[in-house]
Amino acid sequence: MSETVIRRVIPSDRAVLRRVRLRALLTDPASFGSTYKREAAFPDQVWTGRAARGSAGDGMATLLALRDGEPVGIVTAVRDEAQSHLFHVAGMWIAPGARREGVGRTLLSEIEAWIASCGGSSVRLNLTVWDCGAPSVPMVYVPCSAPALFGAANDARQNPGAPAAITSKSNVARSPTPLVELETK
Repeated sequence: MSETVIRRVIPSDRAVLRRVRLRALLTDPASFGSTYKREAAFPDQVWTGRAARGSAGDGMATLLALRDGEPVGIVTAVRDEAQSHLFHVAGMWIAPGARREGVGRTLLSEIEAWIASCGGSSVRLNLTVWDCGAPSVPMVYVPCSAPALFGAANDARQNPGAPAAITSKSNVARSPTPLVELETK
């Protein structure tokens, strides 16, 4: 197996971001609040803007997981506008061939370290889960939000087919003690 390299995007990563995001939307469409059709139609300046915003500053960061130069994972953190200590983690995706190999946990650990370096003390992870039985959905979050997330995901299984919004909030300054809320929409 090739080594996985985690790095922050750089402004010239427009094409890489587009490729990994569109692959994520095709592979796991129910995991995102957007669609392949919508984002495939975005002009280049949208991808250029995403790369620029995710590459610098302490308001937003996008990290890539790369193997042999190809993206196998992505995660973004954005500082909350009202609460500067709070960051939202979104858009996380791991390629099917890289799942259950620690790539997701490494991405989450690295984005959490970046958040702490920017003075952040809390992280909020929002998931929309359509198929709570899918093994790749909650497994990556075990070190961050178990057992509460598993309890919430198991509760969601009682209403299959309905999306479940799972919010996990943890403190990055100490061991995560998440608050998990579950809403079935």
